[in-house]
Amino acid sequence: MPESHESGFLPTQFTGLENEWSHMFVVVAHPTGLTLRTSAIFAEAVDNCPCKILVRNNHMTVDGKGVLSVLSLGADTGTLLEISAHGPGASQALEILAGLTTTEGMNLFSIAAPGVSGSGQAGGGSTH
Repeated sequence: MPESHESGFLPTQFTGLENEWSHMFVVVAHPTGLTLRTSAIFAEAVDNCPCKILVRNNHMTVDGKGVLSVLSLGADTGTLLEISAHGPGASQALEILAGLTTTEGMNLFSIAAPGVSGSGQAGGGSTH
């Protein structure tokens, strides 16, 4: 499991060391949040990456390669998520996720700046 940061949420952090966890904090920017469709975009983007991907919303951590796992986070617009990667290609996987867009060209996430807390709430997003 990735280590938790007691100092709060940190900006994107790419360690570049494949034996350590790389982390980034993002805010869900898509107007519908993480729905079934946007969760599928997320999971498919890293499906072929050899590294382990974990996504955390408050106290719930899920496998980032599973569509239903990502959907189960209930992340609405404005929710702060921690995305962690470990293993070969971890930094590249985080870069891919940071730049995700939908077929309409809308960003899925915005990178959280230091001190940004987002809503951090697990909500019940729709399933568009």
